[in-house]
Amino acid sequence: AAEGASAAAAAEGPVGGAATPPATADPLDAVRVLLGSPGGATLRRIARDLDSTELLTTLTTSRKTRHLRRLGVRMLAESLTQRFAAALSPPPEHERRPPPEQLPVSPASEALRRRRAERLAGVRRVLVASHLQRQVRAGWRGAAAIGAV
Repeated sequence: AAEGASAAAAAEGPVGGAATPPATADPLDAVRVLLGSPGGATLRRIARDLDSTELLTTLTTSRKTRHLRRLGVRMLAESLTQRFAAALSPPPEHERRPPPEQLPVSPASEALRRRRAERLAGVRRVLVASHLQRQVRAGWRGAAAIGAV
């Protein structure tokens, strides 16, 4: 029984079920892992309580956020350029790499990963729906905020 408990604890990660993100993960991956874990309740509460109308209005109209808008546009343009370039000119056969080998994963760890992914999908649906409802309740300010995006 002790062996099963230690295996379950190892599958959950170091802090209350929070998975350890890979070393190459970006900060958004860490936020996704935390939002989908039981330990992410505080972050989910903050995301739910956020005044999305004010955030969208400030991000799209304030001079102080101009650099963020430009950075976002630049990142989007780079991403689209890379995708289109890759789609239009696939690498030659000799340059294609086989997919990296997957590390072995225990059934308990895989079940935990699936449960965390399902929780994240549910959290995402609830947050998007609640913020869209806030935009509708905000009337013309909400419509202007969404239209500005």
